[in-house]
Amino acid sequence: MQGFVLFGAVFVTPVLLMLNRARLLRFVVGATASIAHTYDPVVNPAALSCWDRLKYNFARFVKFRVRDRVKTKIASLTGKPLVFFTNDDDPATLTQAIIYILSNEQRRWIKFVRVYVSRCVCGGGEGITCVRWWWWHCCCWCCVHWSSSLITLTLPFRPSFPSFCVCSLSFLFAWFPRYKDQEDVPQTVSPTYQQLSRCFPEVRVDYVVVIGEFGPSMVRHVSRELHVPATFMFMGTFNDDFPFTFTELGGLRLITN
Repeated sequence: MQGFVLFGAVFVTPVLLMLNRARLLRFVVGATASIAHTYDPVVNPAALSCWDRLKYNFARFVKFRVRDRVKTKIASLTGKPLVFFTNDDDPATLTQAIIYILSNEQRRWIKFVRVYVSRCVCGGGEGITCVRWWWWHCCCWCCVHWSSSLITLTLPFRPSFPSFCVCSLSFLFAWFPRYKDQEDVPQTVSPTYQQLSRCFPEVRVDYVVVIGEFGPSMVRHVSRELHVPATFMFMGTFNDDFPFTFTELGGLRLITN
């Protein structure tokens, strides 16, 4: 039993210290504030007595060698961003994400990333099939009509070189549909994020818009562009219809309800 307790203490203590580094460092900054504030750079140490000079040097040591370095370490721990993927601007979901991060993470910078899916538009309707079909139909009709006016149709049918080039280009143009990406992308930041910044002043809140489709490739793209490892990215829970598994997302972490 004593061995089990000793093993638990040796194993758990470093983990708790690592998870609470920022809190411990803030405690050190607060505990040394009164000593560091006694340091006065205007005072001439040569004019002080031996005891006052000792206190002066100790206050200078605490301020520059301890307190300032600890504050720099805190900034390095909390000044790096986290990423939370959101599919809407629901205040309840975003607030829950911030509360979870404040309770379990050292970092105090959250980038809310929303992925807008590219849409293919054809006239009044939408869909890739619609665009490809109509472009292919119109281009083929034009090519046949133009080639029939240039050559005499005989059997076997041998189209002219210009008609062959136009038909090939029309096929390539029809195969790559037109996308209309900017229609649903907001031009201004939602008031929800501004309200979150006021409610949580200790957290920096950013809003990032990405065009594409959410998946493993998008996670890697965001990680590369924002310089945030996938292990520091979060998302809400997904249902059974989600097409990807947890392992395919590269270590993305879930915030459960």
